[in-house]
This record gives sequence, C-alpha cells and structure tokens, in this order.
Amino acid sequence: MKTKKIIDRNDLFFIGTMLFAVLFVCSLIYSIRLHYQNKLIVKDYNTEIALKNAYINSLNKKVNNIEELYKPTLQNAWYWINHFKIKNPKIVLKQIILETSLKSNIFVQTNNCFNINYVKGRKSTCIGKYKQYCRYSDYVQSIKDYKLLQDRWNVPDNMSDEQYCKLLKSVNFAEDKEYINKLVK
Repeated sequence: MKTKKIIDRNDLFFIGTMLFAVLFVCSLIYSIRLHYQNKLIVKDYNTEIALKNAYINSLNKKVNNIEELYKPTLQNAWYWINHFKIKNPKIVLKQIILETSLKSNIFVQTNNCFNINYVKGRKSTCIGKYKQYCRYSDYVQSIKDYKLLQDRWNVPDNMSDEQYCKLLKSVNFAEDKEYINKLVK
C-alpha cells in the first residue's frame, strides 16, 4: 500500500519563500536592466544633442566664412576664380589687379572687377549699367560673368598664359595698347 505524502505548512512556506525569492531576483534584474537601458538612452540622446550642436556650430562657421568670402579682397577673388574654374587664373587675377585692384571708383560704383563694358543681349550676370560698364550685385557676380565671357570665347583647358594673352588682345578686351605687356610682367 502506498502512502500519500501530505504537504505540510513548512513545505508550503518553503515553496512560497522560494517563489518569492525567484520573483524578487527577476524583478531586480529587470529593474537593473531598465536602469542601464535608460542610462544608455540618455547617454545616446546627450551624444546626439552634442553632435547636433557641433554640426550647428560648424554651419555657423561656414556661414561666417562665406560672408567673409563676399568681402572684396584679392585673396577672396582668387578663391572665386578657382571656384568658377576660370581658365588661366593667374592672368585673370592680374587683370583684376590691373583693372581695378578692387578699389577703383568704377569698382566701387559697379562691383565690376574687370571694367567689363555693358553689351545688351549677351548672356551675363550683369544687373544694369553705370556709364558704359556692367554693374553687378556683388563682385562675385563680376567674376562669374568673366567665366561666361571665357565660355563665349571657347577658351580651351590647356591654353598657355601666353596664348591666353593673345586671345585677350584678339577680342579687344582692353583699350590700353600696353595691356598685354602689363599682364605678362
């Protein structure tokens, strides 16, 4: 004959205590896990904010640099000459120096670096005229217009500075008979 074991109070208390302990440990592990996840989320959020702030600061610096590039200096003109991929850039910068040095009265009135004459109907960035000269919204548009002239003249990529000066003479870019000699010096 089999005997049935009856669970007594001590056994029930032990099982209940063990069950409670298991549940307590599980909830503790879950709480610790949530705590570290929240820390990681906060850390990731703070990192993201820091990255966004750094990006905004870099944009502000770029904006300041762009504002600086619009100030008419020879260094900035050199930047824009290269930016617009103007051919024979050294000669072109010498033209700016020879024509206006970014300081002449005509330049102040027109933002025209090259003393380019106004020609109606030509593709141009010119917004009007002052006397016979093109007037531009800023000197950068004058340099951009010079690029349009080079495109119109079909200046090849590999043209030497000497050949380019001959081209300038052939298109009657300047009235001064010594203009090309002055550029070459």
